[in-house]
Amino acid sequence: MMNKLSRLLPALVLCLSGWAARAGDGDTVTWIDPDFPPYFIHAGAFANQGQNDRQMQIVMQHLPQFRYKMAEVPMARGWYDLSRTDGICMCDAAKSPEREKFALYSKPTSIDHGMVVMIRTDAKDRFAAFTGADGRIDIGKLTRQATLRGGLVKGRDYGAVVSAALRESAGNPALTEEPFQDRLFNLIKSGRVDFILTGILEYAYFVRSNNLAGQFSYYEISGNDQTLIGYIACSNGLIGRKFIEAVNEQLDKRDLFTALQVPRREWLASVGIPGKE
Repeated sequence: MMNKLSRLLPALVLCLSGWAARAGDGDTVTWIDPDFPPYFIHAGAFANQGQNDRQMQIVMQHLPQFRYKMAEVPMARGWYDLSRTDGICMCDAAKSPEREKFALYSKPTSIDHGMVVMIRTDAKDRFAAFTGADGRIDIGKLTRQATLRGGLVKGRDYGAVVSAALRESAGNPALTEEPFQDRLFNLIKSGRVDFILTGILEYAYFVRSNNLAGQFSYYEISGNDQTLIGYIACSNGLIGRKFIEAVNEQLDKRDLFTALQVPRREWLASVGIPGKE
């Protein structure tokens, strides 16, 4: 655990030079750190450079009065522990009614613009019948047709517009459901499906980490203007409350919020995608 923390924080050495003397008085915050690229990346060329890896680093730079530990556990186990143990926090967490029963949330820390349809660039002409004058794709038409093969993650929340289209096209044999996003990337890379649903950051990570610039493209989805808001979530205990209060105080100054948008923008820019605010 601490090896991961020491790798994650090389930029904090100078920032925390005065922290060591205060460390004994600081409360300990344990970050949930699942292996979930492109948000948390544990190995490879981009280890510790995931969006959430870097967001945790930025938060720790702004709040050196706390001690920090990393818990490299699966996402589901992380939420389980957060619901039962004080001082456990999750970066870039989504709100849900169930989680709000036991977790405290900060003010918004990140903004995501939802899902896209990823295709092979050399097959773009095959999607012309499903795109409008604005270049966006009609997800209802695409998921109801039976010629182009598509892929999605079983049980994933794709947002209101996409989820409604998937309900209407339930049972379409042209749509393949897989348990993990990585399997979808393998399917489209090998040509076994023609399109997949994915987040824009996941698209950027796949293209960059596999050196596939130019070989894949994406369509934004017509009507899918819903933004997905991320927060820091912590256990509802004394340490969790203190940490959320400290985070919110920094967010009110806006410099923390601005800094937290940089990792996502840089990932998108690395494959030529302009960032959105």
